[in-house]
Amino acid sequence: MWPLWPLLVENGFRPRAYVAKPLSRGAVERIVEAAAEAGACLVPRGGGSNVVGASPPLGCCLILDLRMLDKILWFSGEDLVVHVEAGAVVSKVEEWLNRRGYTLGYHPQSQSLATIGGSIAMLGSGALAPGLGNIEDIVLWLETVIPGLGTVTLGSRNNPRGWEGPGVKHLFIGSEGSLGVVVSAGLRV
Repeated sequence: MWPLWPLLVENGFRPRAYVAKPLSRGAVERIVEAAAEAGACLVPRGGGSNVVGASPPLGCCLILDLRMLDKILWFSGEDLVVHVEAGAVVSKVEEWLNRRGYTLGYHPQSQSLATIGGSIAMLGSGALAPGLGNIEDIVLWLETVIPGLGTVTLGSRNNPRGWEGPGVKHLFIGSEGSLGVVVSAGLRV
């Protein structure tokens, strides 16, 4: 898809796209529900750092820019867990943890642009992945907005092995936002 996009634009194709920049999980829930009710195309967007072109809108579309949801919600040095919003930039989370003597252990080359939610949606990896792992190796749980269900927690805050049965959270890691919109995640430090 990506090589086609520059060609389309070069030949005058101009899709109509609208951008929403929610400031809260509640706003994301309202936008996702409204889009679902209207049957509108919805494309979640993080830092835009994906090297394969991500998902350019080919028709009228609502782009859900999640970069305003960029807070570190809480951290436990005892449990080695950080809970962050989806729009938090990977390098900012890493710097915040480094100041406290910890590391995320996830270092994509695009970490100064990549967001946590984008990394999860796009199955992020990095140059140091063979030694440190990929994004799926550190995700303990996701809070995801699903049309008709609202915010759903996938995975477990208390049991990283996933007592809830099959690893449903793994369906969402790498789903490119097609199943729901990641609004926050609990990550192993």
